[in-house]
Amino acid sequence: MPRKKRQSPQDKIEANIRRASSIGELERLAGLGNAPEARTAFWLPFSHMPGIEGLTAGTEDLKRRIRAQAAASTTTSDRDGSRQHGG
Repeated sequence: MPRKKRQSPQDKIEANIRRASSIGELERLAGLGNAPEARTAFWLPFSHMPGIEGLTAGTEDLKRRIRAQAAASTTTSDRDGSRQHGG
């Protein structure tokens, strides 16, 4: 039986993004939290765009933030790991 290929950290992030079933879930993954003020502050810059354009732009920005946070945490853990192992 063939072994299952290990998912890279990037693959896991992309799977989490695809699995998100609501805007609220994407907001949570992006680190916005549940506070109405934080959510309003995020969406306000997109409010001037017509309908679906604003929603699409905001959603893409949430995805960008999720990916950036994942990249930053991977970089930090890589640096921490190299220090622990004398690298």
